Amino acid sequence: MDIEELNGDEKAVIEIIRAFKFLRQENYDVKELSIGRRSNPSIIYSNLRANRIVKVLGDESQSWTIVIQRRKLFDFKRDDSFFDISDYYKTFGGSMAKDKNYTLKSQVDFIQQHLMPVIKGEVWIDELIKQKNK
Repeated sequence: MDIEELNGDEKAVIEIIRAFKFLRQENYDVKELSIGRRSNPSIIYSNLRANRIVKVLGDESQSWTIVIQRRKLFDFKRDDSFFDISDYYKTFGGSMAKDKNYTLKSQVDFIQQHLMPVIKGEVWIDELIKQKNK
């Protein structure tokens, strides 16, 4: 099979896998992969040791949402158990702006430059912001 024979969703999943290969190096496994008529291309990565889930969600307009999640034993405040990376573009001084479409590569670059302690399970986003502001 040649890559030209793949449809747009199949190509998008390959693009996700290539862009997020750094997660494999951080011991993340593919927990769920969606492709097909009823769903947009997406991959959910999981690292049980770091207690993190990274969701890479595509939509029909070829834009991407990346959500990082943690599971908490007593999760009374659900809103602090996950975040969309776009909510923190400005916080970390990047040139990216919320509500704009960016390539997977630019979003991966943002994660690798600013959010690796969260990816590795060392801190959560609130603690990372505190460390940045010291």
